[in-house]
Amino acid sequence: MSCAVSWAEVINAHVIFVGAVAEDSSGYPDCRRDFYDAFEDLINVGTKPETRIKIITPIIEMKKKEIIVKGAALDAPFHLTWSCYRESEKACGNCDSCVLRLRAFNEAGIPDPIEYP
Repeated sequence: MSCAVSWAEVINAHVIFVGAVAEDSSGYPDCRRDFYDAFEDLINVGTKPETRIKIITPIIEMKKKEIIVKGAALDAPFHLTWSCYRESEKACGNCDSCVLRLRAFNEAGIPDPIEYP
């Protein structure tokens, strides 16, 4: 986020979009809107006075299943997405992020296109 804010200030951007999902917030506290509200306060303190940057979290209140369904309707390239926090060749299928991802694809009735062991 700090790098995004720094670059946004350089290019005079006024918005940063983040794909955080509150459903993940039990394991990942930075997936809550109040985290981004606090980060906006830090932006205001830590940038030039004329800098105005908002953080937009368009899917934060959506369930992962809803995101998968919406992504499928938009022909999103799910094969290019990654959730695993443990592996780099193949997703582990066991970390919290993988479990949430697999459950969402299953609930949506859509096969997850990435490889698992």
